[in-house]
Amino acid sequence: MIEALIAQVLPWIVTVLGGIAAAFLYGRRERQKGRVEERQKAKEQDHEQATAIRDRVDRDLPERVRDYDGAGYRD
Repeated sequence: MIEALIAQVLPWIVTVLGGIAAAFLYGRRERQKGRVEERQKAKEQDHEQATAIRDRVDRDLPERVRDYDGAGYRD
């Protein structure tokens, strides 16, 4: 009797545990993929900000240097 019950229930238990393991692994993979995407997005934003800062400095530099033209200052 117990063997018959185990024979009927065991496949269901294995199937449920397999489903839980598959869902866990899928969630873990998606979370890791999300981390990689966020890291890439942050790098792109950093590069954009660095470019913007570089452009501002390059545009503003002649204005700041012009104040000292001919004033006798040396580097």
